[in-house]
Amino acid sequence: MTVGTGVGSNQQGRISSLAHGLLSCILHFRPDKVIFFGSDQSYSTIDVVKKLYFESMKKEFSHYEFVIIQQIDSFDECFRLLSSSLTRFPNTEIIIDYTSGTKTMTVSAAICSVLFHKKLSLISGKRGEHGLIISGTERIIEQNLYSAYDKILIAKLHDSFNHYQFSTAQNCLDEIIIFDDDIRETILL
Repeated sequence: MTVGTGVGSNQQGRISSLAHGLLSCILHFRPDKVIFFGSDQSYSTIDVVKKLYFESMKKEFSHYEFVIIQQIDSFDECFRLLSSSLTRFPNTEIIIDYTSGTKTMTVSAAICSVLFHKKLSLISGKRGEHGLIISGTERIIEQNLYSAYDKILIAKLHDSFNHYQFSTAQNCLDEIIIFDDDIRETILL
């Protein structure tokens, strides 16, 4: 999970709203372990997540790790930290939540999701002041990345075909998920 500090002038309100959204994701997926990615300033959000978790579950939230990102607007650092954490758990179901964090953190999370074929989710809901999700209206949205995977497969299919690697091209064709008219036309070009 990428973790930010929220928006707005009311620090307690924005952190509480953000923490509630992150907790919604944790309670929905019930992971064995959560890895949070954020700046040293976003650790206060985790403190609120822990408090809310205890209130909800009547037990301590201890199955987490916090990875500090020093340069939250550096794609290289965000991507390096996220991808190195993903490689630590090669045969594990991983869900990447990009509900909060800087734009660079969230785009790094989304790219890692595509490259490592991991599920991608975010918390949405009715928005109130400063665009914050109103507590109690949260809902999990799992992003469907098939169109991105298909685009990569089509490029690989074209390259394989043009290099006379027909069995590789056929394998790519077999892996395409969304086979609509646009993709059919793209393949035939």
